[in-house]
Amino acid sequence: MSSVYKERIIALAEECLDVPFLHQGRSLRGMDCAGVLQHILQGMGLPYLDNKGYPGRPFDGQLEKILLAEPSLVPIKKQDLSAGDVIVARIKRAPQHLLICTGSTVIHGYKDTERVVQQRLIRWQSNITHVFRIISNENQP
Repeated sequence: MSSVYKERIIALAEECLDVPFLHQGRSLRGMDCAGVLQHILQGMGLPYLDNKGYPGRPFDGQLEKILLAEPSLVPIKKQDLSAGDVIVARIKRAPQHLLICTGSTVIHGYKDTERVVQQRLIRWQSNITHVFRIISNENQP
């Protein structure tokens, strides 16, 4: 992924900072962790499926199935994580949360903070279950 592509992903994620948390929200008036990802995909002009049929705490592989169906995401190895990638993390047991990696930090809509925030990646490192890369026809992993 080129540095310009990564910078664009991060800039779109940064547009969401301080937006109030709203479960299944998809606008700069309110969004959840999936809303941040949808904002990025839409801003990049990439195709996406806007699946809003998920509970506040997805379980039984729901989140992974949704992400695997997304046409602009491909799974990558956790050790290949880099800026611009999408992190799937555990909050309790099951993978339930999405974060956008900016390098040493992550951006995500988080119910506990009631808004979209930027936090240190190390805080989430041990909870990472999957990583996805945002791709387009011009940008294969």
